[in-house]
Amino acid sequence: MGKMSRNMIYGLLRTGELPSVVIGGRRFISAEAIAALVKRSTTTRSPAI
Repeated sequence: MGKMSRNMIYGLLRTGELPSVVIGGRRFISAEAIAALVKRSTTTRSPAI
């Protein structure tokens, strides 16, 4: 998922901001969930320098 750290991804999973499903001992994140996260996070503003 780009330059996102593992801790950030797990944080998003914990808060429910990034939905997933657990099957057996594995966690899966759908392409739709990733696309929705990107859409919610997209901005037209430049970061402050």
